[in-house]
This record gives sequence, C-alpha cells and structure tokens, in this order.
Amino acid sequence: MEDNNQNPFRPFRSSDKQQTSQPQQKVSDSNKDNPTSHIPKKDIFLMSFFGVLAAGIIILLLLLVTGVLTGYVSFDIDLPEFPGEEEVILEETPVIPIEENVTETVVEEVVEEEEEVLPCDEDISLELNDGYRYGLKVITLKLAGEYSAQISIGGKSGFIDVGSTETINGLDVTLIDASESDQTAIIQVAC
Repeated sequence: MEDNNQNPFRPFRSSDKQQTSQPQQKVSDSNKDNPTSHIPKKDIFLMSFFGVLAAGIIILLLLLVTGVLTGYVSFDIDLPEFPGEEEVILEETPVIPIEENVTETVVEEVVEEEEEVLPCDEDISLELNDGYRYGLKVITLKLAGEYSAQISIGGKSGFIDVGSTETINGLDVTLIDASESDQTAIIQVAC
C-alpha cells in the first residue's frame, strides 16, 4: 500500500522504469537511421502547405498560358509611358476652306412601300438552329424529335406535337413533320 502512495496513478504508463527506458533507446536508434525524424510537425505542416500552394499556383499559370494560346484569354492593357520617351505626334496639315457656290435642288420621290407577303398556310422547312424570318420575328428550330419539336419565335419557345397547333409569341404554328435523324421540321403558320 505504501508503494501505491509513493507512485501516483498513471493509467497508460508502466510503473516499471526499466520497461519505459528500453523503448526510448529503440526509438533513438531508429532516429539515427532516419535523419528527418528530428523535424517538428509544425515545420512539416508548413512545408506541405507551401507545397500545395505552389502546386495550385503552377496549375493556375498553366491554365492561363493555355487560355492565352487558345485565344480564350486576352489582355488589353495600356502600358504607361516611361519618362524620357518621346511621343510621336503626327502633324495635321491645315485645311483651307474653299468657298463654292452650291445650288441645291430638292427632288421629292414618292416611294411606294410594298408590303411583305408572308407565307400563310404554306409549308416552311426548318433546320436545327437556323433562323427563318417571318415578318419581324425569327422562327428557329431548337430541338427535333420523331413526333415533336421545340420551336422558338422571337425568343419565346414552345413544344409542338406532329399534327397539333400551338400559339407561340402570337403566331399559330402547326407542326406538319419532324425528323430527329435529319434534325429538321416542317411547319405552317396560320394567318
């Protein structure tokens, strides 16, 4: 009991001092073989942090160089002028005004505006992403399937099944035929 009072309770350590001194000698022997074991963990953490940081910078620089080479990245920088450089200024030759007597004759022409005849109830063939001007609006085939198509008129889109009529942006459009393999569609616009 007296031994227990002299030695405080150590739950994870051996009370035998000889057992603890022997593993320490083995560790110190292994340290002689490995010269990096004396580097503190803080330094290892900092070195790995700077390594990852440097790798990230290198990757970003590679992406920037590839962007410049492919033309996706461009620099439009006006470089400052250095002192001592002379700026070349082109001199303009003076323009001497010449007085002329000009007589203007105004001729009025009557221009008859022809109204654009829009194809009503006629077949209009559309190809994928090609625009067809119909009055002031552009009709575009966005997607074609075997039994339906997506048509865009003036920026507003709608899906139409073959044989059905939909109102898209104020125009009544009927899908006559659609082909997924050719990516084409035939429509009619009602007047």
